[in-house]
Amino acid sequence: MLAAGYSAILLGTLMRQNLPDGVREGTTRLLSAPMLRPVAILSYSLYLAHMAVIPAAKMASDALFPDRTAHIVAEFADFGAIYMILSVLLAGILHFTVEKPFLGLRDTRF
Repeated sequence: MLAAGYSAILLGTLMRQNLPDGVREGTTRLLSAPMLRPVAILSYSLYLAHMAVIPAAKMASDALFPDRTAHIVAEFADFGAIYMILSVLLAGILHFTVEKPFLGLRDTRF
């Protein structure tokens, strides 16, 4: 997911350069893809949540798969899957309970 995010940032930066029209249109179409919308919506919450999830994902991976410590690839795959799931869950919770209500306050006048 991070690689896709970095790729989107790189493509967005390239869009500002003097690119041929076909390349610019293709890049715009790619970055406007509906499948990237959830990533864009949760990106800031994912940024805030990802470091807090690492210890929990490690503990969950060790608890769910205690005999996999000898196989580093399998251990990393298990950890990675749990890490991604927990990161997206926590990011969703942060987005809907903190970020979205405060974004709603942006347009109100006090």
